[in-house]
Amino acid sequence: MEKEIYSLRSQFEIGLVTDTLVMLLDRGARVPLIADMPQVIPMLRGLLEGGLRHRHVYCRDTDGVYTEVVVFKERYDLELIESASQIRHFNRVLAKDSTL
Repeated sequence: MEKEIYSLRSQFEIGLVTDTLVMLLDRGARVPLIADMPQVIPMLRGLLEGGLRHRHVYCRDTDGVYTEVVVFKERYDLELIESASQIRHFNRVLAKDSTL
């Protein structure tokens, strides 16, 4: 099944959704996905059954850099993922999910 690509000023796809995380993949429009977070967060709340609640939101940019979007009610904070083991884990999870 082909994944849908969402377009705001940025373009992204939802790479993975579980009970505990949402992985967003930037598709390289001229505006980075992170810049569209004020629009993306409410959109995700509406799209996902149960909203964001206890889910961690991560973004992977076109260079493979991961950022966690820490959501607090109506605001958010960005935290760069620098742990090599966490980056390897995300890459494996996304690769495994794409083969399903």
